Amino acid sequence: MDASTLPIKRNWMEPVKTEKPSKSPLSKKRAPKASLFHQEWWLQVTSGGRFSEIKIEEGNTVVARLPFITTQRFGFTILKMPPFTHILGPTVDCGDGKYQTLLKNRVKFTKQLVETLPKYDYFTQIFDPSIDDGMALADGLAFQECGFRVATQHTFRIDCRRKLDVLFGELNLKSRQHVRLAEKVYTVIPVYEANTFAEFYQRSLAVKNLKSNIPLERFASLYLECRARDCGQILAVVDAKGAPVAMTFLVWDESTMYYLLSARASDMPDKGSVNLLIWTAITKAHELGLNFDLDGVSTAGTAQFLAGFGGALSTRMTVAHARPLYSTLQHFGRIFGIGNTSTYS
Repeated sequence: MDASTLPIKRNWMEPVKTEKPSKSPLSKKRAPKASLFHQEWWLQVTSGGRFSEIKIEEGNTVVARLPFITTQRFGFTILKMPPFTHILGPTVDCGDGKYQTLLKNRVKFTKQLVETLPKYDYFTQIFDPSIDDGMALADGLAFQECGFRVATQHTFRIDCRRKLDVLFGELNLKSRQHVRLAEKVYTVIPVYEANTFAEFYQRSLAVKNLKSNIPLERFASLYLECRARDCGQILAVVDAKGAPVAMTFLVWDESTMYYLLSARASDMPDKGSVNLLIWTAITKAHELGLNFDLDGVSTAGTAQFLAGFGGALSTRMTVAHARPLYSTLQHFGRIFGIGNTSTYS
């Protein structure tokens, strides 16, 4: 692939503006905080316009909401997060007052959301307990009291608001060496064609005999919506011939940048392309004054690699509940491998 197939814009590191979550009229002193993934436009485009949400109101004011999508599998109703959405959960306006008051309100409203959920066989979402200045941690307690299983998912987060030389100094020796080596043989460029990323992503999976379990046909719309709001960017690491070696799609809100999707050409020689891609994303988050969430750590090997970039291990909450019949089928499915396919997200 020629470099000409990857549209380039020179000053890609310019400051950008992000769409801030709207404030509830109830909270004049303390506005509830939500992630990029809670915003209605994101939910619309990632769900194909098929997301639902439940709301709790006091008077004419919405004090809590919980978005989700509804799918059917083997006749079972499943409530979950839309594709491309890595965290979700409730947004709650706790009002004002002491911590004890905020906690009480948060748990009360969240439990009311749970009680308002439509009929389902399986519910599953991932919550970020750091949302709303950490008050979202109480959502796990509320769901747990309602009989939901609350478990832990790990991720790495880097505070990129610090000086760039401090951030680079926190990389371990091996990661710094890979970055320096990669800078000598590769170039990082922005990509402005969504199909370029989607095709590269699909090819990288096909080489490994994998298929994506996310609807890539929606990626172009998602990318355009993010670019319209200056909250998304595709980056590519290309070799001397202009051929892409690795790519990532970054998205961000007013506080955090997410390493949302990434892919590497495993059939090409590699000299630290992913290291360079992550370091470039760190510098981008630094320019924007954001935290950087490296997103989803599932193995010790991945954790060891990501730890080399100086981040702190953080936790999310996986919240799930299955009705008895669905739970039984899940159990036998795991035993006999029913439903297992070679997919990747």
